[in-house]
Amino acid sequence: MAGRNHDGFDAQTGELPDRFKDLWETNNDLIGWLKVGNLVDEPVVYRDNEYYLNHNFRQAKSKEGAVFADVENADWGTDSYVILYGHNRKNGGMFGKLSQYQELRHMQENAVIQWDTLQDDAARNYVVFSVFDASMLPGDHNYFFLRRFDTCRSGNVSKIQAFLEEIQERSLLNIPVEVRPQDRILVLVTCSYADPDGRLMVFFRALRENETEEDLQARVAQSAAH
Repeated sequence: MAGRNHDGFDAQTGELPDRFKDLWETNNDLIGWLKVGNLVDEPVVYRDNEYYLNHNFRQAKSKEGAVFADVENADWGTDSYVILYGHNRKNGGMFGKLSQYQELRHMQENAVIQWDTLQDDAARNYVVFSVFDASMLPGDHNYFFLRRFDTCRSGNVSKIQAFLEEIQERSLLNIPVEVRPQDRILVLVTCSYADPDGRLMVFFRALRENETEEDLQARVAQSAAH
């Protein structure tokens, strides 16, 4: 899959946005850029769920890895449920600072993030609505099934709503942001040591047409710890 052009993008034909052309020349696994306040500012790639665990954006062997989308997100530009993974680096690299979302003040300071993809004219704003630790081991008391792509693509409004409610109910913080089955969801995932095979997950939804960044920041400012 390495070297393929995502959805037909080709820098030679001018179909690739100018802001991504230099990055594309470095690595055409590129699909976008993630900006999370002062916590994350990284290019995002797509290939599989293994390669970028030990290769950096320049495709050199590296423990740092790179931020990458789940292999199920081949349609990352239009998928309603996108998962991005990054290592929990002690030096704060990749997703090493995501743990700050577990603290009320830091979560509020980074309430709205930017996800910019090759398919967008400009970066989209997303607002946080849940953050929690869970185990990826079925049978563990704190197990959470994260990769529910089938549910989110099913068109079954009640099933999607139930999934979203489960996500919000598990949140470590009470964040008063409404989420609907029609919303686009972005999940940032990194390792956590609170559970066996643990993951820290921070969930965001895209801002709607009638919403502003200031409105959502004001809403998140009303959050509280459980």
